[in-house]
Amino acid sequence: MIYLKWKKKLKNKVIKNFLRQYTRKKKMNDLEELVDLETDLKNQDINDSSISNKHIKYILFKDCSFNNIKMEKININDCFFENVKISSSALINVNFENCTFKKCVIDNSKVSGSSFYKCKSFESEINDSLITLSYYELNEFKKSIYKECNFKESKFENMKFRDCIFDYDKIHDNLLYKTYFENCDLLTSEFTLNAIDINYLKTSTISPATILQIANDLGINIK
Repeated sequence: MIYLKWKKKLKNKVIKNFLRQYTRKKKMNDLEELVDLETDLKNQDINDSSISNKHIKYILFKDCSFNNIKMEKININDCFFENVKISSSALINVNFENCTFKKCVIDNSKVSGSSFYKCKSFESEINDSLITLSYYELNEFKKSIYKECNFKESKFENMKFRDCIFDYDKIHDNLLYKTYFENCDLLTSEFTLNAIDINYLKTSTISPATILQIANDLGINIK
């Protein structure tokens, strides 16, 4: 019995190593085909593709580019993304749990009805994108840049943004509960109709107009 278990384990390892080498050598344009291989994805450029109703877990995405893709009803667990770029794409009802993003970029894309739970982000960027009707909880994002984005009608709970830059973003009608902005630059961004504790912004740089707007939204008179 022990021999049979060892043999099966060895066989699975051989298959996985083969698939890893296969994906490195072959460039494929079908995102679903790649994901179904259940192996790490490196140096892949995927364009004009879609994927739905999948559960993705324990995969490393490294040095990949995804352009004009649509992901819908996807659960992504325990994955690592490094130097991954997503552009002109839509992520709809995509749920990330316990994932890490390092030096990744999301550009000119839409994230809707999605969630990020217990995720970490380092030195990443989101540019010119819409984030709406989404849920963020127990995440920690560090040294990241959010430029000309529209965050609206989303919920952020027990979050930490550390040393991040929010550059000309519009942050509108969100619930930010126990969401800390530590040493962040929010000077050029707009906060309107958000539920937020202003104390969680006190170590960050924000404009006087933003302070007045937040206070007004909370019904606080500042003289």
